[in-house]
Amino acid sequence: MGMALTIVVVAIYLIVTLVIGWLATRRTSSTVGDDYFMASRTLSKITLVMAVLATQWSAFVIMGLPGEAYRSGFGTLGKYASVAFGCAFGAYMIGYRAWLLGKRYGYSTSPELLAARFSSPAAHIVTLVVSLYYTVPYLITGMMAGGQAVVIITQGAVPYWLGALIMGAVTVYYIAGGGMRGAAQVAVLQGVVIFIGMVILVIFVGASQGTANILEKVPPNLLTREGKFTPVEYIAQALIMFGNPVIFPQLLAKLMSSRSVEDLKITSVAWPVGTFTVFALAILMGVWGAALVPGLQGPATENVLFMMFAKYAPPFLGALLIVVLLAAVASTLDGQLLTVSQLATLDIFKRYTHLSEDRVVRFGRWAVIVVAMISYLGALIRPGNILVIAVFAFAGFCLLFWGALLALHWKRMNKWGFVVGVSVGEILLHLWQFHLIPYFPGIPNAFLPALIITVLLSVVISLTIPQSEDEARARDRFFSVFAEAFGDGGKAAEIPVSGTVKSSM
Repeated sequence: MGMALTIVVVAIYLIVTLVIGWLATRRTSSTVGDDYFMASRTLSKITLVMAVLATQWSAFVIMGLPGEAYRSGFGTLGKYASVAFGCAFGAYMIGYRAWLLGKRYGYSTSPELLAARFSSPAAHIVTLVVSLYYTVPYLITGMMAGGQAVVIITQGAVPYWLGALIMGAVTVYYIAGGGMRGAAQVAVLQGVVIFIGMVILVIFVGASQGTANILEKVPPNLLTREGKFTPVEYIAQALIMFGNPVIFPQLLAKLMSSRSVEDLKITSVAWPVGTFTVFALAILMGVWGAALVPGLQGPATENVLFMMFAKYAPPFLGALLIVVLLAAVASTLDGQLLTVSQLATLDIFKRYTHLSEDRVVRFGRWAVIVVAMISYLGALIRPGNILVIAVFAFAGFCLLFWGALLALHWKRMNKWGFVVGVSVGEILLHLWQFHLIPYFPGIPNAFLPALIITVLLSVVISLTIPQSEDEARARDRFFSVFAEAFGDGGKAAEIPVSGTVKSSM
């Protein structure tokens, strides 16, 4: 009865998803790239809010966070809470400025944006490589989580490889057809399912098992504020989570697709609140799981929610949890598929082969399919657990975040500061992370020294090497837009759209 109910509920959810995707496909242009990749920059407040929230609520939240909370306790919340501040800070400091520039000059991706800021092909290549390098592994975790979810749904009757294939196929259907519009409209359903589902699940566990009774059974070391983390680990992870949300290309693209500055303002408030709430609920259930399903080790801890609900919850709540996971998996997977397709289409083929506008959408749709196939093959290899892959991607993107922040706020920042700072930081992150070279004693984290070196190199080189005339013109073109937007006492303003302007590279 339980499995049959779960399959019915999941089937209903997938059918509704496919219908929304079909409707979005009918409204999406087959010849205008900006409509396919950016929904013609018309995402309204509800759609935009749910799109960024659902994208943020990935399989990492449903599996990775509860797993770490199970192992490390409530300190996990402090370690990841800075993501809420990062959402608000990033939406205003980078998201709004990127939206202004996209509105004025037609930019759609971070490589395109930063290349134009410095009038530099090197800046374009660095940003493109970083974006693809970290997005593809994170995308694979979505496929992995989808495969695991289907195995759990069917109690092993459907194998992992087929489960991942089903999740990938459903997502490809509405992304290849509907593009950004498909992703955003399906995100409304996904966001509602994830948020309401998590609230219901927490209420049920607390009411049925007794909150006080659960906490009495939790190991005491999991209930302390710091959990099992050192102060350095706290600081490093806080900086990683603070710096990564808006620089994820799938999230920045959604912010740049906003209809108006008012919609962005609402999103900058709702995004951090919603993100923190769902993170907190996931961590709470992970800690409860240490009491209700003790003895899990290693990767098995990432399945703690499923084991907990299989043991204590009625079938309909188990079905709800599965749908929440599917929504979380697809909500990030779809954005990443579209983003990688967008980067491949606009920043590689259109930029370097002069792909005609009428072929952009066709190429982008095929790119979605190819990227999905590559990611599926990667998921079959299972390169690591979801948390490890996700956190490493977060760290890499955070280094790019600080480079982009300096580029959009500091006029003296030049292309060599950006290129060398980000490149050296990323290389050192890998050398230290994989213990290829020793790093600073007493600092058990490769990210902190990499971040410090990234910022120092960016600042010192920019102060030492003067900007070229091309760089100065590109800088002035950007900062004139900011001056126009903030000229009225710093008040955010709408920017009229003019023709697309491309910098000389």
